Amino acid sequence: MCDPGHSTGRRVRANRRSHSPDLDGAEPRSLWAITTGRTTVDIAEERHVSERTVKRMTAALLRRLRVSNRAEAAAVAGHTGLLGD
Repeated sequence: MCDPGHSTGRRVRANRRSHSPDLDGAEPRSLWAITTGRTTVDIAEERHVSERTVKRMTAALLRRLRVSNRAEAAAVAGHTGLLGD
């Protein structure tokens, strides 16, 4: 499985029927990490940032997707095509 938006800096957009927001910056990478079951510690180590930074980024992503937890974020990603194929 590839890491969407990893180094391209491109914007990832949901399909036209979706009401999900466009994701930019590190958001596609964060969502991909969430959907693949990475923990906060895993993500922090991979990105060389603190766990607190990951928690803040995750919270911001969940708010943007209008979901309350990682499982819902993964479901939204799958249903809306936010991460492509």
